[in-house]
Amino acid sequence: MREVIYDNETEMTVLGIMMDEEVMVPTIMAIVEPEMFWDKAHQLVYESICNVYEDKGVSDVKLVRNDLERRGHLNRLPEGQMYLYDMLNLAIDPKNAEYYCNILRENYQRRQMVKISRQMEEKAYDLNADVEGIISDMQKQTTGLTVKSDSLPYLPEVVENRSDHLL
Repeated sequence: MREVIYDNETEMTVLGIMMDEEVMVPTIMAIVEPEMFWDKAHQLVYESICNVYEDKGVSDVKLVRNDLERRGHLNRLPEGQMYLYDMLNLAIDPKNAEYYCNILRENYQRRQMVKISRQMEEKAYDLNADVEGIISDMQKQTTGLTVKSDSLPYLPEVVENRSDHLL
């Protein structure tokens, strides 16, 4: 059996950047969906970050923690709230957000390719199945893997503006 395709540290880094650099939240949301995170706890954190940002316009770690607790999900994180701070510790440089988002998306796409391949294999062995229908279904499913943007559109601007703010 092969290992699941995912990178825990990358997932945590993306979430840490979102909590540490709220200006990055809408940019990352433009290319990342909750299901792109393999770890279910990371999906919950991502959803909380998005909820808090959409509601309050910020993504502070304490607000994310409160949202997770309010929704009854804080206890689903390994180490509870400390796990959020572990994520923040990985968010060293927001300029790397595009790199980590691309890894996250590619890992998700690879997992989806494996899933689709297994489904197609099952259908291919069904001698009563319509071959053209199987091929059409496969094309639809694989086309859906490329709907998100290939990069963060205005990342250099965001990082430059953030750097100016820090000086």
